[in-house]
Amino acid sequence: MRGLFAAAAIACALHTGAAHAKGEQVRLWMEGQVSDVRSDGQTIRLVLTGRFTFEQQRNGERSLVEVKSWRGGPASIPAVLTQGRPFYAMTDDWGAGALRKSGALLSILQAAAGTDRVVRLELASARLNFASGGALAVESAIVRRASDSSLR
Repeated sequence: MRGLFAAAAIACALHTGAAHAKGEQVRLWMEGQVSDVRSDGQTIRLVLTGRFTFEQQRNGERSLVEVKSWRGGPASIPAVLTQGRPFYAMTDDWGAGALRKSGALLSILQAAAGTDRVVRLELASARLNFASGGALAVESAIVRRASDSSLR
């Protein structure tokens, strides 16, 4: 419960995505299996079953807050996403990546939908909604990087 309130406070303060100051950085991540992937022009709607992570680096120290379900397992997170410019498809271990053209994010998500593949997404300019009962929804976000299991 305490972690959820900390996550909510961070999200409210940083709803525009990554914030940078000297020695400070905040990143937003989603990681899990995707389903119900639909596209409406440049907008992609999906449900991610996994976790949402707030990562903060401050004065060389790293802290993480993860949003999961109340029972501690994976959360079901509806999300409305757009592909960033630039956009990078990353290897599963996040060790390497490749610049991709428009439409690549949708292809990655459609290939992963309905499988046991885990997709990791780095978000920017995120607008989050913390609903009653601790449910989290990503109302809008830009995806800068995404893991692509077909990238070798």
